[in-house]
Amino acid sequence: MNHTFLNGDQQIFALLSGDYNPMHIDPQYARRSMFGSQVVHGINILLTALDLWSAESAEPFHISKMKVAFRKPLTINQEITFDFQVNDDKSIKIVGIHNGNLIIKVDLECSSDHKDFSFEDVNPKKENPMELEPAELEDFKDDFDLLLNPSFFEEMYPHLAKKAELDQMATLLATTRIVGMRCPGLRSVYSSLEVEFKDEILVNKKLEYHLRKFDKRFNLLTIEGGTNSANFKILAFHRPKPYSQDSIDIVKKHVKVEEFSDVKALIIGGSRGIGAISAKILAAGGADVSITYNRGEEEANQLIEECKKEGLNLRKLKYNVLTEYSEEEKVKLKEEGYTHLYYYATPFIFSGSKKNFSNELFEKFNDFYVSAFLRLFKAVYNPKLLSVLYPSTVALDEKPLEMKEYVLAKTAGEELCDFLSRMHKEIQFYVPRLPRLATDQTMSLAHVKNEDPLPEMLKHMRKSISSPD
Repeated sequence: MNHTFLNGDQQIFALLSGDYNPMHIDPQYARRSMFGSQVVHGINILLTALDLWSAESAEPFHISKMKVAFRKPLTINQEITFDFQVNDDKSIKIVGIHNGNLIIKVDLECSSDHKDFSFEDVNPKKENPMELEPAELEDFKDDFDLLLNPSFFEEMYPHLAKKAELDQMATLLATTRIVGMRCPGLRSVYSSLEVEFKDEILVNKKLEYHLRKFDKRFNLLTIEGGTNSANFKILAFHRPKPYSQDSIDIVKKHVKVEEFSDVKALIIGGSRGIGAISAKILAAGGADVSITYNRGEEEANQLIEECKKEGLNLRKLKYNVLTEYSEEEKVKLKEEGYTHLYYYATPFIFSGSKKNFSNELFEKFNDFYVSAFLRLFKAVYNPKLLSVLYPSTVALDEKPLEMKEYVLAKTAGEELCDFLSRMHKEIQFYVPRLPRLATDQTMSLAHVKNEDPLPEMLKHMRKSISSPD
């Protein structure tokens, strides 16, 4: 069975669960997270799977035990395929797969000892998530009342609403509120859940929980809690803070005055990441800089305002590299007479699987790194164009299995640049293989070394304006 989660689903689930973590509901915030897009609540995936299964279940049921592992994030507009294995002993195994990646794994034990429990149509109060640092997590404990709005729940999970025990569903919903809003809160990743439901009727809606352990090696939290009718254990990660890029005043200290004054640059994808640091470097050195953005107008405005305070001017252009150009746009791009082109357009790159090759993912990367780049070059090409910087990656040397689609598309991009350089010998095509640089995309739960982008990109900005060897 297939299912696709949309942005509207995220908003309704936030109302139902009380988990308003912006990683799930705020497109702009999520874009700057380590996942690059809005992540579907893990408990929403779980309840959707249970709803699809319960549509085929003949009778109401009681969950005795459940183990859930959230293996990889699923973002909105991605299709997940659920597979159900129902055994004679009323145990159920559920897996959810996207693009060859295991997203969720569920082991469930059920019985027919169904008990009814009612809730009022009340949603959890909307709050801002807590942002706890590791030191604040020690000895953390809290409690709140179980809530479940039956009308909202039935709207989202119509089959589950008729066959599941609502107090059990309220307990599952409470766990996402714990992780996403309180412990650890804002910078959280829900990893797994183990829950055991007792053969007792819920007599007190008070749910209590506490931090049992915090493993600082992996930023991994073990949270335990429950009610009189349930006990649970949650594993969750504490995400690192979003990467904070060097400010323009710091950049200016590293750049020589007027060293880029002969450059009229068009930076594709210049509103964030290495595109933004490149824009700061060039502007600090006196270049005439235009940056493009697609979804990140707010970030583009912030960058322009930051440079303006230092007396530097940047221009912005809304531009989607995947769209065709009108004749008017082609004429305008050529008339600008850009001398230097910098191409940083990219989708989220850490989305592959070690075990499977995805044609869909390869085509997506190829659209960005080959087709869109060639289309742009043709549109921008003019007699004044001196240099094109096309950043490649050391992943082509390392060849990680989970990035094979990305590596192949980048390899094709390198070859395209080689062909173009032989066809246009008056233009320098500079294709450096960049190391892993500290940006939003390279943030990781694991301790991975990321290089400082300022000195690395300053080196490449200087090489992009030098004469080829």
